[in-house]
Amino acid sequence: MLIYLIVIFVSFIFAYIGNKTSTKIIRYVFFSLAILLPSLLAGYRDETVGHDILAYAVPCFNDLTNIINIKELFIYIETSGLEPLIIFLSAIAAYCCFPKKSCINVTRTIDTQLALF
Repeated sequence: MLIYLIVIFVSFIFAYIGNKTSTKIIRYVFFSLAILLPSLLAGYRDETVGHDILAYAVPCFNDLTNIINIKELFIYIETSGLEPLIIFLSAIAAYCCFPKKSCINVTRTIDTQLALF
């Protein structure tokens, strides 16, 4: 719990310094650090911390790694019961971070010809 308080306090300090700075680029650096610190803390926490991660984030992410086209994504958004923004952000992470499986399953048959599907 102490790490959360420290990160919030340091973020407030960065935001305060950024607000008091007159140089535009330094202001952006401090505001970016103020946003980056809690974001990194939230991103690097273990998936067993909190009930929300295991309840919807991990299953949603696992489901999205199996979706191969945009039509399936919209069907999942309609049927999942989750917030569309959560699904959209999870889809971006799933599509950007993990390789996709092929849309066509190509297997070699015994007679050395390719069979599709």
